[in-house]
Amino acid sequence: MSVRASSVINASPRQIYMLELRPGCECCNVDLPPGSEAFICSFECTFCKFCTEQTLQGVCPNCEGELRMSKIKFESGGIRFGEDELFFISGPCVIEDESVMLKTAETLAEVRNRLKIGIVYKSSFQKDNRSSADYYSGPGLEKGLRILEKIKKQFGFPLLTDVHYPEQVAPAAEVIDIIQIPAYLCMQTTLTLACGNSGQIINIKHGQFLAPKTMEKPIKKLNQPAITHYPYGARIYFWL
Repeated sequence: MSVRASSVINASPRQIYMLELRPGCECCNVDLPPGSEAFICSFECTFCKFCTEQTLQGVCPNCEGELRMSKIKFESGGIRFGEDELFFISGPCVIEDESVMLKTAETLAEVRNRLKIGIVYKSSFQKDNRSSADYYSGPGLEKGLRILEKIKKQFGFPLLTDVHYPEQVAPAAEVIDIIQIPAYLCMQTTLTLACGNSGQIINIKHGQFLAPKTMEKPIKKLNQPAITHYPYGARIYFWL
């Protein structure tokens, strides 16, 4: 899956959120190219600095939410999140045979080096939402992390994987750079708090059952930089 980083919104030095900025101010229609001082609400209504401060008094006229803005960015494995550079999150959905994993990593490394783009290697040691208990769900925590660690050392990718239970977070954080909370688990408080205390970037998938505004709630449980995105399409979103 390919993604592109968006403008960064920040409420505190430890909590970083992103939204998809629109190309122009919705109040005065001035263009807002990448890097502009734009303010945005949690529904992505976008306004220039002048209109936000002088006309709107920092409040979105559409949803009455607070308009916020920041330039804070963060990095993992040499990839700058929040820049205008294209990067990819790519890899087998679930960890396969080690030879398949290494061959995939080799191919992705060739693409990365040839195109000079950032790639986060993503694969899950456990896929726990299968429709049948008979379906393959992965090699498990210990073996899966061992394979991913080998890929990281050999090819230099930052790693992303899912966790489903709080007790998986600490061992995953020893190897993984970006820990992902699955969409159906995004409101699980114990899991979210464990991830937030891991010291790693947390990728919270937007639960299909939640309105965009409601993603504020799991985000606020974290005390670490957090990526949250729709499971539909290719955009990354960071919610206020």
